[in-house]
Amino acid sequence: MTEQRKEELREALLEATIYVVANDGLDKATTKALATRAQVNEGYIYRVFDGKDDLLTKMFEMLDGQMINLLHGAMAIMRDESLDMETRCYHVFSQVWRFFLAGQDECLCYIRYYYSPYFTKYSWEHHKKAFESVTERFGRVFKQGTDVWHMLVYVLDIIFSSVVRVFRGDLPNTQETEKSVFDLLYHSIQPYLSWERLQR
Repeated sequence: MTEQRKEELREALLEATIYVVANDGLDKATTKALATRAQVNEGYIYRVFDGKDDLLTKMFEMLDGQMINLLHGAMAIMRDESLDMETRCYHVFSQVWRFFLAGQDECLCYIRYYYSPYFTKYSWEHHKKAFESVTERFGRVFKQGTDVWHMLVYVLDIIFSSVVRVFRGDLPNTQETEKSVFDLLYHSIQPYLSWERLQR
């Protein structure tokens, strides 16, 4: 098998995994279901991955990497001293919020894996290490002594639960919803924010 063919199979299986996990859940993400969705023989999973657990792990790491890149890009505005803190935070929040809403399958897949035993068993350490650069950059936004990691986990928990409510139709996909979720988050983390540390 050529390297190009391996890469094609890898991409097809990752896309299939995202779809199946998002729409049917992790319990239904059998090797047969993933191979059927990818329109390949089940045995090919073991040609490009070390099995289903490895495929699921690589899928999450891919989505995790996309979110980390987004956060790094969004953080650039935090140095814009012409804007007040709330406006800067809203800009970062808005990019994350719209990123998740724009890719429903990717978002639901990420969330289902993130809150599953798979995450704890296979991805927790890698996830926390991968987020070290994000935590370091966001650290300048918060007062000294703030547990930045847990603050980010809290923020993502609220975003995840709110985005799922939009997908379910419990909340409308409007700018008013986006603003109300941001207001909830901003007012809860505002006491921990530090304008002075950000200006250093």
